[in-house]
Amino acid sequence: MYSTDLNQILSVETNVGSVHDFKMFKQSRIWKYKFIQNTERQEFDLGFLGAKNYLKKAILPHKNSKNKKLTLIQKKENRELSKSRIKVENINREIKIFRICKETRRHKQRKHNLFWNLIAGVVNFKLRN
Repeated sequence: MYSTDLNQILSVETNVGSVHDFKMFKQSRIWKYKFIQNTERQEFDLGFLGAKNYLKKAILPHKNSKNKKLTLIQKKENRELSKSRIKVENINREIKIFRICKETRRHKQRKHNLFWNLIAGVVNFKLRN
């Protein structure tokens, strides 16, 4: 989880195998924490379509369908949301530089979580300096 207000990674959630982001979000119960519920903007991408059920202030982009096209206002809102979410995508890029996402794991699962936390700490240090 990344905070754009604090400009740092707050927590890292890992799981065994291929698990959808929203399922990990529900299992981690991070949405129950007070500091998450009290933040002004909780921005998500379309992978978290059910986030409104868990967080009332969740902001999701508008979804396009073949029967109902987006209006100009909805497109503008999606553009504004993507401009603020680009910071999160840049942090994802910083983490992927370490190639932990791309390569096959050859170590124990308990160490995998440790490696992710170490990389998040390095990226936070890099952002502060």
